[in-house]
Amino acid sequence: MGKRKEYKEFIKKLRATEGCQRNFWYSITNQSDIDFLMERFGGFHDSVIISANYTNGCWLSDGSITMDSEKEILSLIFKSQWVNPKLELKFIGIRRCNLIGYQDNYSSEILNCYLSFFDGNIIFANTESFDPENPMSDKLIDEDMTTFAIADKLNWRFIDIE
Repeated sequence: MGKRKEYKEFIKKLRATEGCQRNFWYSITNQSDIDFLMERFGGFHDSVIISANYTNGCWLSDGSITMDSEKEILSLIFKSQWVNPKLELKFIGIRRCNLIGYQDNYSSEILNCYLSFFDGNIIFANTESFDPENPMSDKLIDEDMTTFAIADKLNWRFIDIE
């Protein structure tokens, strides 16, 4: 198969967003759901996180603090070079997150990712070599750090926002 034909087949696979409703929330509850998302978004290959929004699940009411893990939310929006439209991941009941910004000699492009269940949580990381047993790799500040999110639940949708 020639290079051009291989490229066309690759693009055809990445147009797998067909059959997905835009702005409709899908839930990740099992491995099949993970596989479905990974197929639809090309395994996150050549994508970047373009936006992050965190909402704390705590609030003050009459001098006391109230907590609700269902309201502890991290929303990440991704843009891919291969898949249109944008993808939003909504982590509910966020347990831990690590967002990495600018790093010398590294781009923020995602080539592959880790998306899996572990110890009753769902984990996303911007590299498939992520180790959930040692998420910070014993480094607090270092080059080649990993962005990751660990949560109770994960929902996703394709969105058309600019």
